[in-house]
Amino acid sequence: MNKLRLAFMSAALFAAAGAGYVYSQGSLGFWSNWPILGNPGFCSSSVNATCVQQIPAGTATVTGNETIPLDTLLPGGQFPQSERVQIATLFQHGQGSSRNALIGSDFATNLWQRGTTPISATTASTTKMSADRWAAYSSGNTLTITKDTTAADLSPTIGINAAMKITRPSGTNTTAICVGQVLPQADSLRFLAASNGSTGAQVIFSFYANPLSGFLSTNNNIIANIAVYTATDSATPGTNTDSFMKGTTTGYTVINPTSATVATAPVIPLATGWARYSVTGIVPATISTNAVTGIGVTICTPVYPASTGVATDGFLIANAQLEAGIAANTTTGQLAQTTPGSYARRIVADEVNEQLSYSYVLTDGAITRAFPGFCTETTANTSATCAVPFGMQMRIVPTTTVSAAGWSIQQASNNADELCSALAGVSTSNTVSSAALLCTNPGTMAVGLGSAFYGGATTSTITFSAEP
Repeated sequence: MNKLRLAFMSAALFAAAGAGYVYSQGSLGFWSNWPILGNPGFCSSSVNATCVQQIPAGTATVTGNETIPLDTLLPGGQFPQSERVQIATLFQHGQGSSRNALIGSDFATNLWQRGTTPISATTASTTKMSADRWAAYSSGNTLTITKDTTAADLSPTIGINAAMKITRPSGTNTTAICVGQVLPQADSLRFLAASNGSTGAQVIFSFYANPLSGFLSTNNNIIANIAVYTATDSATPGTNTDSFMKGTTTGYTVINPTSATVATAPVIPLATGWARYSVTGIVPATISTNAVTGIGVTICTPVYPASTGVATDGFLIANAQLEAGIAANTTTGQLAQTTPGSYARRIVADEVNEQLSYSYVLTDGAITRAFPGFCTETTANTSATCAVPFGMQMRIVPTTTVSAAGWSIQQASNNADELCSALAGVSTSNTVSSAALLCTNPGTMAVGLGSAFYGGATTSTITFSAEP
């Protein structure tokens, strides 16, 4: 800037000030007179209380296509020294729970409330939960799911400190085995058309996988699906999870097909050793004119060739992630960004709270006796109603499943144990904060007498489920 121009600008500024020209705070900054995101517009400057520079409204939301200037600091003057970066790229490589929509995908911090072998040599023709928030299904095959912490199977250098092991330990059935996670509508909103314009988001599903030595799938193949649905949230927990895993949820549509004419996701051959894999698709606004309401993911084996399962017939998965990418835009020339961002590891405390809002599982036996609630005798010498508070408010009112009686109440009068000969949930008394159980017992207790509720000599689980 030459001296003459600088002197002219200085004089103009002093003259404006003398005429009552007032600058807003920071008005001399480079961006001070630009529109502000989410702001309806403002007066940048005024003369004698009259606005002379009205700044228009900013955009309502961040789209991800906005760019930020930065210096690359490449050594030796390498080109480019300065460039722009889209904020969506920064989102993809930021940490935190907001980017990864999958809960419990770090199997080291997953609670595994149903045990470290939640499914053992079982045909899950009705969907079963395994690690927290992860469902498993097979119409006819035998499967086992285990938390794998064997050092030789892991890779701490790439952040894998535990894995989910999915195996077909026996049997000759050839049907596919699937694990997956379905998001309810509230957790799907970030990807849906209502939040992302005329179509939904570009979504990316990524995960690490490692085939076991005895995996009998042809070419070590698996299939990774991103699917959407148009069903409403069910008030009955587990309903949409079961139908999603079976592919029968209303509007169920896989959105990462091989082409516009091939509606099934392509197979992925797993390389030996840990590697990261990803698939991507664009969430449609509607399926058969019905609005898309939710999204989920599955990792499946293809149909097996004729074979007999063994203990090592399977594969490991870890560090799964579902995130938004960037869709292509022909108007602006924006290319699609479909590469997954770095794995966003959730804060453990947040993870625990999230998992407990979907499921709360009490496990007990002769060695580890829990004291999860308090009971009141409702029918003399016959039954007591027990209240169990949850550690975290659940997502919706849960259902109750008791695997076996095995629980006891302790009479306050004499500290005698009274084993529940039968134990069942009282669903009409359940809330998002607590649940009720009816303990049938042979004790000699008067109506209204209070008792502690705790574990007995028989291993048993009580599951309160608020899964989609």
